[in-house]
Amino acid sequence: MASGPIAYWTYGACVLFMLMNAMNLHLGCSTAISSWGWGKYTCDDLEEGMMFNQCTLNMTVLLMLVMAATVVDCNFFMAKIIAVALIINPILATVYTSSLKINGHSMPNIVWLIVGLDVGTFAIASVMGLKGQVSAEPKSLTFGALNKWAFGIGGVLLLLNAVNLSMSCDQAMGNWGWGKYTCNTLEAGLFVSQSLIGMQVMVILIMAATATDNKTDLLKISVPVLLSFLAQLVYWKDVAINGHSMPKSIYIIQGIVFGSFFIAAIMHNSTSARQVEPTGYAPLVSA
Repeated sequence: MASGPIAYWTYGACVLFMLMNAMNLHLGCSTAISSWGWGKYTCDDLEEGMMFNQCTLNMTVLLMLVMAATVVDCNFFMAKIIAVALIINPILATVYTSSLKINGHSMPNIVWLIVGLDVGTFAIASVMGLKGQVSAEPKSLTFGALNKWAFGIGGVLLLLNAVNLSMSCDQAMGNWGWGKYTCNTLEAGLFVSQSLIGMQVMVILIMAATATDNKTDLLKISVPVLLSFLAQLVYWKDVAINGHSMPKSIYIIQGIVFGSFFIAAIMHNSTSARQVEPTGYAPLVSA
């Protein structure tokens, strides 16, 4: 598993942000918007739902990073996973949201501070963890059914979220089956943010699946994704937006995700024991 400053950063940062997202879920959209510095605001049903999606997806990312840190033996590769995740979100999401004025307020300084601390502390942990080391050659893996599931499902959902980003919030609502709808500024911002987080989840899933072919490891990485999808299905089944309940297309996609996962889990050939990996670095050679 990952060790040293990178692992410590992963566990510490993920616990902290898990608590923050759990707090947002507990407060609800309206109170959370106000508490973070956007001013007094009353969220509509779509904003409430998007906030729920964003928080659950954020928690999924954090759980996946923790699980990946217990699976990925190479610190250099673990650092790459985290770096890519940070670039997609929160960096891109924050840059996009910074140009929006929500409820008459621009991006609160507290958000910039948190993102800065997140990226800055990771950079420090990476320098400390990788200083003077070179990455080892990646081991050869025999990708099983769960690896292929991660590549296939992860790739498809990554593209779906990328397609969402290519459309406006209004267009996406209509194309997904919610009917003709005009998104307000907050809804548009949450739509972009949750699409970026969705891409972040899939990138972590795909990258982690290239690091191990062990069944237990792959299950540990995949389960947070399935739990977040299940939570969203339960939340949205009784919610009507613009006079429409959750479109059948979403049920179909979720059914494919869950069905293919269970088939892959049954078909995957697990090794008798987890393969022992080097520390992820070639030994230093003295001159």
